[in-house]
Amino acid sequence: MKNNKGFTLIELLVAIVILGVLASIGVVQFTSYITSAKETALEANHKNISNLINSEMVKCLLNKNSIILNGYSCQETNPPELINVENFINEKNNIKNPYSPSNNIVGKDPCVTGTISVASPSIGSYSISYINNQKQTISSNINTKWTQINPMPTTIWTPINTGPSVCWTPINTGPPTAWTTIITGANNIWTTIRP
Repeated sequence: MKNNKGFTLIELLVAIVILGVLASIGVVQFTSYITSAKETALEANHKNISNLINSEMVKCLLNKNSIILNGYSCQETNPPELINVENFINEKNNIKNPYSPSNNIVGKDPCVTGTISVASPSIGSYSISYINNQKQTISSNINTKWTQINPMPTTIWTPINTGPSVCWTPINTGPPTAWTTIITGANNIWTTIRP
């Protein structure tokens, strides 16, 4: 009699079942890792786009003769339109949609997976938002030199000194009713301010 060594059919089937279970666990884990990586990339894209738009808008505050968003003059009286901001991000910066690299990263609807939405909730301000895997809206807001700080026409604005320089900044002090005189320094200089 020959003594043949080898695996029995049952041993082979058990090995195949074990490999199948391990492979299915690996696929589930791998899919989870890919989803997590895409979400992390989307979060990074949101931060990068927010920083990018903010740095462009700051150029106007630093130099009124600057050109931003690949051709928009800081001397314009109106803020850049959303299409200028969207085109600047989509065309000139190599930021890709992590869920679908063939689609633009910036779109109108933040509900589209992997898309970041740029909106203008008020004149001169921009809101950059996306929806994460937990269905939460993540937003950042950017104000510009065109932002209307006080759009209400009925309020009273009073110049006050905001620092050691001679620059005066108008701030809203409310409706003109009662005024109180208080001391504002050690030199017995009295200033009328709103209580």
